[in-house]
Amino acid sequence: MRLDWRRALRIAFALTFCLVAACGKPTAVPPTAPAATAAPQPTAAVAATAPPAATTAPAASAAPSVFAKNPSYSSAIALSDDDSLLVVANPLDGSVTVFNVAGDANARLAEIKTGDTPRTVAITPDERFAYVTNEGSATVSVIDLAGLKKIKDIAVGSEPYGLALTPDGRLAFVADAAGADVAVIDTASNTIIKVIVIPGVQPRGIAITNNNGGQGPQSVYVTQFLSQPTANGGPGLDQGSEGKVFVISTDDLSKVQAVIPLAAQNTGFAADRTTVGGTDKDPTFA
Repeated sequence: MRLDWRRALRIAFALTFCLVAACGKPTAVPPTAPAATAAPQPTAAVAATAPPAATTAPAASAAPSVFAKNPSYSSAIALSDDDSLLVVANPLDGSVTVFNVAGDANARLAEIKTGDTPRTVAITPDERFAYVTNEGSATVSVIDLAGLKKIKDIAVGSEPYGLALTPDGRLAFVADAAGADVAVIDTASNTIIKVIVIPGVQPRGIAITNNNGGQGPQSVYVTQFLSQPTANGGPGLDQGSEGKVFVISTDDLSKVQAVIPLAAQNTGFAADRTTVGGTDKDPTFA
């Protein structure tokens, strides 16, 4: 028996109604929350411009294991504390020569190019490096004494001359003669950390104390090459000028701590100054 399409549609509709009634009202399913996604990481460019994260203060560097046995002073020739190495500045050749003098070996190890007109040299207490002032090129050369080669030139002030090291080897003090200042070099980074103005003319010589076994603050003494008129003196007067020594503390690099005047001293020689109103036995001073 064939069903016409109208009857078939009525039967399908009735079956659907009965099925919904039997199952009840469908329960709504709550939407699932989307999973949390990780925050995107900043790119290198963004990270570079982002404010830096808070960091702790860097730990203090370890105490040096080697201290110099003697005070350090500027000289064109330097001998290591154990008397094994000798370094000599060669001003006309723009170099230093290194010798092995242990046990009177007196053997030349190398000649190493520096800058122009090297003047003074100092060896670190651990004997790893030598520091050389180059007056002509306004630099300080760092010499690797193990590899016997120059590893760096540090630009300093005009016409650097004297150089000395602290007993722990951490600081090098350089007298810039034409610049009228002293540059302080951190030997760990081989960079200038301070420039101290010297209220004098042509600072050249430098010496650093070695008190308390080389530990703690030390005094740095700086001489000037040219004397200056005294308060009541002047050119042409026998006692009209005086020298000066400037004192710096390694514990305070902000300024010169003291000035030591060096008055003219009696030479012990007499001069005949009868033609200029004096006597034939006038004392002389220098």
